[in-house]
Amino acid sequence: MPSQFILSLMELLVNNLAYSSLNREIHNKLTRNMKCLYTPQVNLSLYNKGVYYMGIKKKAFNSLPNWIDDWVQNKKIFIGKLKMYYWNMHFIQ
Repeated sequence: MPSQFILSLMELLVNNLAYSSLNREIHNKLTRNMKCLYTPQVNLSLYNKGVYYMGIKKKAFNSLPNWIDDWVQNKKIFIGKLKMYYWNMHFIQ
């Protein structure tokens, strides 16, 4: 069940990637987190508890392996690789 929630959350984030930005777009420094989504600093509790912010802040997207991050621009392949990743994690544990 948690994997289904994360998968739905990832689909939402990937479909709305135009509304977010990566750390490399905000900072001009080459860091290990440059592929991660930028976490906006907000004080509204309604936004903090929202699904979109939760997907970024709870590191659902930012904790993915690098080989999955490379496919973000192609939504269909990204979702397929994400399903395969969570399927393998489910049976390894």
